Amino acid sequence: MRARLFSTLAALVLVAPACATAPSQPPPPRPLALEATTTTAAPALATSLLLLARGAVLRVRNTDCLATGTAFREVSGTLVTNRHVAGSSISIQLSTWDGTDLMATVNHVSVVSDLASVSLVPGRGLTLAQTDPPPSSPVWVAGYPEGNELQLTTGTVLDYVDGGRFGQTGQVMRSDAEIKPGNSGSPVLDASGEVIGVAFATEVDNHDTLIIPASSVARFLRQDQPLATQRYCEDG
Repeated sequence: MRARLFSTLAALVLVAPACATAPSQPPPPRPLALEATTTTAAPALATSLLLLARGAVLRVRNTDCLATGTAFREVSGTLVTNRHVAGSSISIQLSTWDGTDLMATVNHVSVVSDLASVSLVPGRGLTLAQTDPPPSSPVWVAGYPEGNELQLTTGTVLDYVDGGRFGQTGQVMRSDAEIKPGNSGSPVLDASGEVIGVAFATEVDNHDTLIIPASSVARFLRQDQPLATQRYCEDG
């Protein structure tokens, strides 16, 4: 898929949805296999996050938009993903980490942030963090890069920037945790397994991962933001 430039960007800041391929050639991503370890994650912690993600993170296939992404089940049972993954579809295909296929209905898409909610799906859910993490905090992105097996990538929170640069309201978190096409909608976890944000794009110039923070996700789930009445596919 071609990379897409957000039409609302200011100062020519370019981003690419995580379900798209960036126009420039970024450094080769180094996804962390769930069984692997890194200098920032002890083996026991990686295993714990693996088990948590297996129960709540699903692969998304949107045949209308020809998009592949990720969704996660929040504790209420609602699935959360990106607007550009849900697109114009009324229903989307889901798969669990062990290959069980499901169908779900798209409930709402936001007009102010790249978020969408999907109908209740039974199972264990992830808890949203009550506060957004400060810079330098370690994070783990759980998703299905390129529609393949469930994987984690690890990194840190770099900073927060004005979301208007990327077509989002409020602030956007930036991280050096690498993601690939298919990671759109991936939950970003802290060391306790709480969701501190949702990955939605990669900044083209520096390849930083862009994340909608938990505070914005919570507002969306409370439906305090305008919701789109017409769904659509983004060119991602």
